[in-house]
Amino acid sequence: MHKSLVVCLNTHVRAAMEREGNTRHIAREVWAGDILAFEKGEEVTVLGVSPDPGSPEHRFVVYSSALGNTLLLREADFLAAEAGKRTEDLLPPVKVRERRRFTRDKIGHRKAIAASLCLLLVLLTGLGVYLFIFFQNRRKNTEVSEKCITVYEQIAQKYQTYSSREDAFIEACNSLLALHSDMNRTWTAYNSSYIQRYYNDVKDAAGELDSQISEFQTLLLEAKKDINASDCSDKRLQQKRDQFVVGLEAYEDAMADMRTATETILGSPYQMIYYMNLVADSIEEARSLCSEAEDYLDNSFNVFKDYLEEVDSAR
Repeated sequence: MHKSLVVCLNTHVRAAMEREGNTRHIAREVWAGDILAFEKGEEVTVLGVSPDPGSPEHRFVVYSSALGNTLLLREADFLAAEAGKRTEDLLPPVKVRERRRFTRDKIGHRKAIAASLCLLLVLLTGLGVYLFIFFQNRRKNTEVSEKCITVYEQIAQKYQTYSSREDAFIEACNSLLALHSDMNRTWTAYNSSYIQRYYNDVKDAAGELDSQISEFQTLLLEAKKDINASDCSDKRLQQKRDQFVVGLEAYEDAMADMRTATETILGSPYQMIYYMNLVADSIEEARSLCSEAEDYLDNSFNVFKDYLEEVDSAR
């Protein structure tokens, strides 16, 4: 009878221990992977009894504040004195469900990390856009500068050839005028073949100069079209580019005036002496415009050259 009473009492004690809401103490440290789920002697509350099908001895549902999850513990995971039996070696606890329970601190920490990542993304995006615009603008400015310098060199070479033809034309015109003045002053009778030679010299020089004018005008037209199609972000370079175009237009006007002179000669080869005043006025106007154009181009050329040197030194 005594033995039956002990068994009955143990059964009631065990049932009381397994009752939901019962408070127990952890026998030793319980680890879930590399995380300490429960410390030795920690007081816990049994939330319920739900044996794990794969390991029936894991049946006590207990919440771990360290994990934010509930775990299944064995009777051996609690102090043996509470259960009335020997404590066994602990086995890894089994999770009953993957229900995440985050504390406010953890949620706030994750929000702070997310906000920092968003801010970093915005900064990197802004930096990328800035660098893209910077290098895009520098490429445009460099292209404009290189185009204007190339055109400047082409015009300088072409103008040198043109100038030699212009000098020859003016020299021939002056020789004819000197001959005509000498004839009127001295009443000297020159034979027609001698006079004709001077007329032919002027006509030939006018033809060669007219050919150079055509080539010069073609170069100016193509150069102005190419430069006007280019774009730059630097206001100073934009201003100099516009001045460069003004210089090209001044050269165009000069060539138009000079063409008036050559066409006057070529249009009346045997009466050219009577149009020399018109020819002289056209030449004078053309030379004035060429000097103005040269000033515009020289000033712009120096600015573009300095800019390219700055870009090269920055690389």
